Amino acid sequence: MDKFINHLEKRIINGENVSGLRKRQKRIVFCVGASPVTPDVEKSLAQNFNEPKLKQVNVFYCPGGLNYEKMSVSSRLMMRMFVKMIKAKKDKSATEEEMAKVMSSSYDISDKKYTEPILKCLRG
Repeated sequence: MDKFINHLEKRIINGENVSGLRKRQKRIVFCVGASPVTPDVEKSLAQNFNEPKLKQVNVFYCPGGLNYEKMSVSSRLMMRMFVKMIKAKKDKSATEEEMAKVMSSSYDISDKKYTEPILKCLRG
């Protein structure tokens, strides 16, 4: 696959803007997160790239999951507090109900199919 790669940049988006993109022929940013692909995820990705940058990079999102067993104590605590906050909320939306249920334990929604668009871009 190396012959197809001009440049591959992996960035972790954790509520921060992606910056520091260098000039290359082909730029790919792929993000892995705990959420399935939803309009909210797409909106969040779009907010991390202004319009000129979106024209310069190919952005992909790959759902992953949560593994509480591999998290640090502080990350586990933060996630548990977040889940409790969602569960305690009155008038939760169906999305919030599902989020609280799913995030209560470890899960893996990763699938190799999410890498296909990235590979296609690299070959293209």
